[in-house]
Amino acid sequence: MTAIQLFQQRQSEPVCTDLIQMIRDGMIRRLKRFVVEPYDDGITWGIQTVAIATPDADDGDQFPVVIVDLHEDDQAAMSFALSVFDALKNAGRASGEDVCQWRRSLFTLVPNY
Repeated sequence: MTAIQLFQQRQSEPVCTDLIQMIRDGMIRRLKRFVVEPYDDGITWGIQTVAIATPDADDGDQFPVVIVDLHEDDQAAMSFALSVFDALKNAGRASGEDVCQWRRSLFTLVPNY
């Protein structure tokens, strides 16, 4: 049994874990951190995105939400990241300048040896 199956069995109500949909639905106020990194558990290799987000709460602060998405390759992870940034902008949670800065931060300087 996987962790996802166990999680689904314990839930009485469906829970949205799609970061982009959560942003569109107004459930996410802002990203505290967004990381694109390699994932390797010894069996599977891929790229993962880890988002730490502040939920939108009318009754005060809540604990941050952490969402990890696995992607097959760099291109899929980068496309996902750009979609997240655009969703934040479209929801009014980020400015165009913020999105430009986040996009630039995805570039990594690779030394030529």
